[in-house]
Amino acid sequence: PVCNTDQPLLSTMLLPSGPGAAEDEAPISKKRLNELDWFRALMVICVVYAHVSRSGVEGGVDGSVLVDNRVFTEQDPAPFATRWLSEMRQLCLPLLFFVSGAACACSFKLRPRGFSKLAVVTALGMALNATLWMLGPQNPACDPGTWQTNPSCKGVLLNFTICPWSGDIFPTVFQMWYTLMLMLLMLINWPLCAFLKGGSCGLASLFVQWCATCGIAVAFMFGAGEEIPGKALLVGLVLLYEALFLAAAVCTSAAWRPSCIPLRVVHYSLGLLALLQFAATPIVPQIDSMSLAFVLYIFLGFNKFFQLGFVLTLARLPGSDEASPVVSKYWPLVVVLRVVTVPSTNWSIAGNLTYPYFPRMLDRVNYVLGAIVLMFVFDRAGRYISCEPLPTVLATTTLLLYLLHPVLMAFILSIFSNGSWFREANQVWLGSLVLCLALVWSAGAIKQVVSRRRSKKEQEASSSEDEDSET
Repeated sequence: PVCNTDQPLLSTMLLPSGPGAAEDEAPISKKRLNELDWFRALMVICVVYAHVSRSGVEGGVDGSVLVDNRVFTEQDPAPFATRWLSEMRQLCLPLLFFVSGAACACSFKLRPRGFSKLAVVTALGMALNATLWMLGPQNPACDPGTWQTNPSCKGVLLNFTICPWSGDIFPTVFQMWYTLMLMLLMLINWPLCAFLKGGSCGLASLFVQWCATCGIAVAFMFGAGEEIPGKALLVGLVLLYEALFLAAAVCTSAAWRPSCIPLRVVHYSLGLLALLQFAATPIVPQIDSMSLAFVLYIFLGFNKFFQLGFVLTLARLPGSDEASPVVSKYWPLVVVLRVVTVPSTNWSIAGNLTYPYFPRMLDRVNYVLGAIVLMFVFDRAGRYISCEPLPTVLATTTLLLYLLHPVLMAFILSIFSNGSWFREANQVWLGSLVLCLALVWSAGAIKQVVSRRRSKKEQEASSSEDEDSET
C-alpha cells in the first residue's frame, strides 16, 4: 500500500513541497504518490499558460469562438494555443480538484490540515493582484494587446490590466479563486472525510454536509434571480444527486457495502452521479459570462471531482479495501472511450475560461465524461506503475508561478512594451516560468552559501575552543 505523506495541506493540496521533504515524517509502510505531485505541477503550468493566452497578448486566444484552421488554411492560421487550450480545458481544473481530494485522503486526520496556511497564501495572492489593479488604469478594457490604442488606458505604473474584460472585482481574485473554492470544499466535505477515514463522524454528520452543500447551491440559485428559470426542478435534482452521492460514498466502506458488490462498482456509481450532477443538471439554457449561475455550475462539478479524488485515493491507503479491477480487465476499450469523449480542437469560451457550459446537455455530458474517464485511468495506472518523485526545484517553481504569475506577466510586458521581444503569449508564459525557476535556483544557491559559511564559522569556533582547552 502507498500513501502521500501527511504534510501540511498547503503543500499536499495546493502545490507540493519536495518529494523528499517529508520522508522523516512518513511511516515505513508509506511512500508518496508521486504522480499526484506531477499532475498538480503540470496542471498549474497549464493554468498559467491559459491565463497568459486569454490576457489579450499577441498569439493568444481572443474572442468567444476560434476555429482551429491550421491544417486547411495557409494565411493567418489560428495559433496553436487554440488547440492546446481546447484540449486541456477538459481535464485541467477537474484534475486539480481531483488531486486536491486525493491529497486530502492522505493528509486528513480528524480535521482538515493546513487551512490557515492556505488562507494566508490566498490573502497574499489577492493582495498582490489588488496592487497590480491599483497601479494600472483600473479599466477592464485595457488589455495588454490593445491598450496603446486606447487613450483612457493610463495608470500609476501600468497602462494595462493583466486580467482584462472581467469587471472591477475579479482582477483582485483572479487565480486565487481556486484556493478560495478549495477552502470551501475542505470545510463542507469535512464530515465525509472524517466518516470514511477513521470513523470519527457518524451518519448524522453526513446529513449536516448534505444540508450545507445543498444550502450553498440553493443560495446561488436564488441569488442569480431570473437568470435561472425553473428553480423547482433544479433544486430537486441537486438535493437528489447530492443525497445519492453521499449514500454511495458511504458504501465504499466495507462495513456498509454488501459483500456481493465490488468496491470498484461503487466507484463507478460515484463517477456516474458526478457526471449527472455536473453535466446533466439543467441550470440555465446558456451561460455567456461570469455569473452566479456559472459559480453554481463549477461549485457542483468541482466539488464532485474533489470527492472522487478523496474516495478513490482512500482505497489506495494502508488498511483500506483494495479496489480490484472491473472494467480495467478490458482496458483496450479505453481507446473507444477516449475517441468518443475527446473534445473539439475548436475554441469556444462557452461561458468562462474556467470550464465550458455548452448549451446542449449532450455536449456537456460528453465533455465531462471524458474528464471522468481519464480520472479513473490515472487512478488505475497509479496503482500499478511507479512514478519518479517530482524534483524539489520544479515543485517550488510551480508554487511561485501560481502565486506570482500576474506580477511576472506585468513585469515582462512592461519591460518589453516598446520592443518586439516577449510580446506573444508563448514568450510571456515561458519568460514567467524561467523567472520563477531563476528565483528558486538563486534562493537555493544563496541558502547553500550561507549554510557553508555558517558551518565554516562553527568549525573554526569549535577548533578555537579545543585549542583553548588544551592550553
